[in-house]
Amino acid sequence: LIEMILKENGVGVKQLNPFVKQLVRARLSFANVALLTNCLEDLKHLDKATRVAFIMPLKNLDSKKQRFIESLAINDNVNLQIFEKEVAIVGDSEKVVDYAKLIDFLSQEMTKMHVETIVTKKLTAKEAKEFLELMSLTPKSSTYLGAASGQQLRILASFQFKHLLVLCGMEKEIAQARKILEEMEEKIEDPVEKTIFWYTCKHTQPDELADVLQKVYPQLQEVSMQDDKPGIDPKDKVQREQAKTHADAFIIDPKTSSMIMIVEKKSLEVLKRLIAKLDVPKKMVKIEVLLFEKKTKQHNQIGLASLETGTTVTNPQNGTTFKDGILNFFLSSSQRRNIPAFSFNYQFLLSNQDIQINSAPSVTTMNAVPAVFSLTEEISVAVEEEDAKSKKTKTRYERANFGTTLKITPNVNISEEDQTGYITLETDISFDTINSNEDNKPDVSKKHIENQVRIQDGQTLIIGGLRQKDFSKHTGKIPFLGDIPGIGKLFGNIKSSNNETEMFVFITPRILYDPINDLKKIQKEELQKRPGDVPEFIQQLESARKNLKQKQFEKSMQLLLQ
Repeated sequence: LIEMILKENGVGVKQLNPFVKQLVRARLSFANVALLTNCLEDLKHLDKATRVAFIMPLKNLDSKKQRFIESLAINDNVNLQIFEKEVAIVGDSEKVVDYAKLIDFLSQEMTKMHVETIVTKKLTAKEAKEFLELMSLTPKSSTYLGAASGQQLRILASFQFKHLLVLCGMEKEIAQARKILEEMEEKIEDPVEKTIFWYTCKHTQPDELADVLQKVYPQLQEVSMQDDKPGIDPKDKVQREQAKTHADAFIIDPKTSSMIMIVEKKSLEVLKRLIAKLDVPKKMVKIEVLLFEKKTKQHNQIGLASLETGTTVTNPQNGTTFKDGILNFFLSSSQRRNIPAFSFNYQFLLSNQDIQINSAPSVTTMNAVPAVFSLTEEISVAVEEEDAKSKKTKTRYERANFGTTLKITPNVNISEEDQTGYITLETDISFDTINSNEDNKPDVSKKHIENQVRIQDGQTLIIGGLRQKDFSKHTGKIPFLGDIPGIGKLFGNIKSSNNETEMFVFITPRILYDPINDLKKIQKEELQKRPGDVPEFIQQLESARKNLKQKQFEKSMQLLLQ
């Protein structure tokens, strides 16, 4: 039904193979024609792609020759309409000229004229046509191709099939032309021919290199398949052939770190240039890590240190022993007026800040290879399990690792313009804090950070904010007296403790362009940073101590006046 509808609208259907059909023009159309003429000389001055219509007389063209010309015209996208005494050709000017010459040649009354099609292997039909025409123009070869006999060989190159050549002429001329093409193609190296190339990898693993080439090579081969195959194969068949070919194109020899390539000759040079860019030394990265721990301890104790009873106090002058404690003094009915024995302890706010380096590891790794820092402690953890037979609970101990783990993956990117290096860091940091327990069942506090940043070579990445805070407060006071505003703190005892711990991670990556010399240079720079006992360092240390004392005094006075 579809074919009938298309036929009524001037569109024909041609069966190329069992799976593919082609739509062709079934009616002659003069639409978009730039020139309508019956003179062949008018077409020589036009562009090759200009659409023209040419009408020429028709003589001595039997049905067999007509079918042959029509079959070629359909494949070359040329409209050909044969009337009783004339023929109309519509198409590109270059194709119209070739078909006009072919029809004129076939219309001539020549004895022993033959028409033969030749499929070239290494040359395209257009190249073969130009070569044969060049041979016919030389004085030596003109007789060889039959030009001297007045019946010159006619050559038509198919535009649809790039390797199909049509020869029209005497049998001897066609045989001579075929021989010339065979001799020429023997001298030409076939670009589609397979070749074996052995390559020893210098810096890259052969399997990694083969994976990349297997993705590139099909694209190169697909272009050659489109140029060489005139027909269209089923899609699934093409995919199966490609999969089979590409799987065997690159063979790995792990013993010698080599790769054997069985590829087309015309693709070999492209693959060699690609290998030269891929098989280069991997950049190495030196990663320096500093783990800082800032601990802040604040302990407050204000008031009488001993409100409880139970301490016996002796007068050092006469050896008299008093009753125990200040509470016994107030509750005793003794008439003496001696001051009761007690220990008066009044402590101001004490603040202690301690910044220490927990660890300063450094490691050198390759580009895109993760580096792992593990600073853990292995402890025993009690695990209770129920016996299936006795239904009793048993305790067993397992070893577990807790601590700090850093996993850093660097990816190096170097600008080709100014050779500036940038590093993309993928960090995965885990912190485990253990709170001791008498039952060997410690409470574990876990913190986890994942991030991805891009920094310049030598810059430092700072990760902070991992804070843990512990606060406790205890109050003791004399009833009624401890509640008096202002002086109530003299009759009580307040103890408070505030401990804060904050972690900072400093990560500094450096690209090692020359692993040996760059590593020595970095080590020398690090040794020069050591302060030692130089005067500037001693002066800064004394200044820091004075600032710490001043800060503690200011906080103590604030607490006393509250």
